[in-house]
Amino acid sequence: MDWNLVELRRQTFNLILGGQLSIALLPNEQDRRLVEAFDRYRTNDFAAVVELWPKESQLPADGAQQLVLARSYAELGRAESLDLVAEVEEQYPTDAEAVRAIYHWRAGNPVEAVSALDAFFTRLADDPWVMPAISETAFSRAVDVAQADRGAAERLYPLLSTPFASRRFDYLRQLTRLRVAEQLGPEQVVAALEELEPHVTWTADVLEPRAKVYKAVEHPLAERAENDWAWFQRHHDDTSTP
Repeated sequence: MDWNLVELRRQTFNLILGGQLSIALLPNEQDRRLVEAFDRYRTNDFAAVVELWPKESQLPADGAQQLVLARSYAELGRAESLDLVAEVEEQYPTDAEAVRAIYHWRAGNPVEAVSALDAFFTRLADDPWVMPAISETAFSRAVDVAQADRGAAERLYPLLSTPFASRRFDYLRQLTRLRVAEQLGPEQVVAALEELEPHVTWTADVLEPRAKVYKAVEHPLAERAENDWAWFQRHHDDTSTP
């Protein structure tokens, strides 16, 4: 039994599942650096992840580790991400599409980013098995590409309009759908808000467009929405989303 490998796998699972990271049981310097890279990954310091990642582990045997490194390269817009993703795509096809979307957006290729997001959301409709620590940020990139191009918003909106398999990422899907809908028009915004009513998210990103669009279409909840937005503004110095 290779107990050092067991401990490395434990640390990888802790990264993916939100557990505590520790180098206490790792005697080798390269393994300790790997866990330090994991810690930087959690703080979105992707340049540090790449710098700390041991050269001996540049092609990790562990698929989850490989996706961590691939996403780090993707966030930096570095093409090394694509080679790493290609090697684990068969095992983690949905996460692979998320990483591709991140890379293409960061590299300035919005058309390819939309295609990868399309594949990501399409796969989620049938298969809920993904790693949020790898894939969750793809929802933010969906908002980015939708804001940059109405055609992208039109393509992504239907994919976000029904729950994914096992309601994976359901709340995040609903919020992303609303942000994408804002690029399309009042009808789509109202439809997106229906999923969030009556207990909508208490943030400016939801309350402000809700108040505006309900007033514009004379929605039955228009007065309530305006009151909610006014109250929020009075009681929050910073109305940006946390």
